[in-house]
Amino acid sequence: MELGFVLLTHGNQPQSLKLIHTLNTMFQYPKIVIHHDFSKCTFDKDMFSDNVTFVEDFVVTSWGGFSLISAMMKAIKLMLSSDDCPNWVKVLSANDYPIKQAEDIIERFADSNADVFIGYRKLDYNNLEERWKKNYYQRYCGINFVFKSQWLKNGKPIQMPIFKAPFITKHFLPFSSVLPCYIGSQWFTANRKAMRYLLAFYESRNSIVRHFEKVKIPDEAFCQTIFCNASDLVVENNNLRYVDWSEGKPHPKTLNQYDYQNIIDSDALFARKFDLVSSQELYMMIDKTIM
Repeated sequence: MELGFVLLTHGNQPQSLKLIHTLNTMFQYPKIVIHHDFSKCTFDKDMFSDNVTFVEDFVVTSWGGFSLISAMMKAIKLMLSSDDCPNWVKVLSANDYPIKQAEDIIERFADSNADVFIGYRKLDYNNLEERWKKNYYQRYCGINFVFKSQWLKNGKPIQMPIFKAPFITKHFLPFSSVLPCYIGSQWFTANRKAMRYLLAFYESRNSIVRHFEKVKIPDEAFCQTIFCNASDLVVENNNLRYVDWSEGKPHPKTLNQYDYQNIIDSDALFARKFDLVSSQELYMMIDKTIM
């Protein structure tokens, strides 16, 4: 069984090189496809090994935009079009890092009956007691008025909620009781069957794809909704990543050496978020464990 990697980057070439060097050491130079947003910073392709392929017609990405989905799908399409496309593909950023030995990672996928490993939660209009559920539901399952204001300093679009009751929204949105919306983190691992399904769905530009093109932060629902509504895919509700949200911020905690034991004791295969400076000692501790 072979495991390949799709890497989505927009900066910090040294950290990407660190991750790829480790993947090459662990998995004997696996197939790696990188989508790098060259509009954000340069990347010296000559620094990377021959098993690494770059998406040439890169997407200029923006936080919270559908461009993040488009960038990922370009990389997935390039991976699937290769003659040596692996059995399984893991989507990563430069902030990710393996935390288990290669044999354990390969075994986890080889022994699984699942087609996809991704964290997901179903959005339900009748279960919106918590604030975060209301926010997610309004974002993806509500009818919103989106506009840009010249008086705003950052120039970012404003999304104003109008309707979210299903008896109204069902006439305008693709979701229903038999085709619900699912949410979660963008990062996942899938086999070739699931990757091909995802790509074909994306390229169909059906009502679901067109809907996500218009909402804010589509990457936190797009893949979950497609995978979880696919009747012929087995989806395991686990993205196999260790992430620490204990700081209560919009982004996860940057891990350091004091997180080592919790990371190693987890059943995750990868962890995030790493930084070359803050996580330097943690990198060394993990390397001694996995290689």
